[in-house]
Amino acid sequence: MNQPILYRKSIPFFHEKSEEEFRNDAYEQYDPMVIRQSALHLIDDLWGGYPMQPIVDFGLVNWPDYPIKDILEIGCGVGRWIGDLAEKFPNANCWGIDYSYQLLKRAEEAWIKGAPMQLNLSKYGFSHSHQIQ
Repeated sequence: MNQPILYRKSIPFFHEKSEEEFRNDAYEQYDPMVIRQSALHLIDDLWGGYPMQPIVDFGLVNWPDYPIKDILEIGCGVGRWIGDLAEKFPNANCWGIDYSYQLLKRAEEAWIKGAPMQLNLSKYGFSHSHQIQ
């Protein structure tokens, strides 16, 4: 794999994004886009399970039977799919890439650092905040 062009905090960049591209990226607006994606993909108890679980199950059932060395997810968002694959295939090198720095930052917090995060979802119709672990 090529070396990153630059790092923004600890997130590697393989595409040099201009300041204008950052300003025009809807996912750079931390609130509400990142909060919405985090709630959808990382807080299973909020939904009584993972809403996209049928897609994950389909992928795992149809996954090849040979040993997996490298896995790349393009458009990984907050990292749910690549995180699940990394847990299922612990010997594989798992990579997730996304255009959005903010979503990659959330993926790193959730899957690499394992940092607990508190999401206040009251302005989205939920009565209390939720913790991601």
